[in-house]
Amino acid sequence: MRSRRLWAAVLLLSAALFAGVVAVSATGFGRAVPDPAYAFLQEQPYAAGEPVTWRPCEPIRYEVNPAHASGSDDEAVARVQDAVAEVAEASGFRFRYVGTTARRPADADQLAPGPAPPVLVAWARADEVEDLAGEVAGIGGSVSREQDRWSWYVTGRVVLDADAVDDADDERATLLHELGHVLGLDHVDSRRELMHAQSAGQEDFGPGDLEGLARLGKGTQACS
Repeated sequence: MRSRRLWAAVLLLSAALFAGVVAVSATGFGRAVPDPAYAFLQEQPYAAGEPVTWRPCEPIRYEVNPAHASGSDDEAVARVQDAVAEVAEASGFRFRYVGTTARRPADADQLAPGPAPPVLVAWARADEVEDLAGEVAGIGGSVSREQDRWSWYVTGRVVLDADAVDDADDERATLLHELGHVLGLDHVDSRRELMHAQSAGQEDFGPGDLEGLARLGKGTQACS
């Protein structure tokens, strides 16, 4: 995948999941951020500069559809769990694996009223998910709901291009990048960061990525 890896951030709205790939500012809402660089996909509507994030004391539930992944289903799930563990350590969020699922990315296009489904991690091809066309190796993002003038992410998805992953290191980097979008990180211009829109040989979160993840999860320290 080193010769074919672009990563896409997807802006999610409360009424519809994954409405389309969005080209957004690498500095986050038009504000320059210091080096190391990080940026957020969404800002709180009534609190300038505050990012939309997940509820800090509630676990982020996720499920895996291993269809089209390399190796066995158990191996695919284990790779996702390893990536999730890295993101959890960097951000402070707790994640809860709820099992495998038959849900496909298209099943998550609309968020119905009521309890939100778990974050979906799946593999697909461009004939199923149009956003994977061309050089895009993965997409990721979350959907938010507003309560008492504060927005929280409630579900999301990560979709990897089953034809674009060459090896385990590439798949891991793509999973980490797209999980960064799920938590709320946007793309940045700095090639030192894993959240750069295009792979530049970076396989781990950079200093800005880690700072942004820590800010998204800053409320987790108060949770018992």
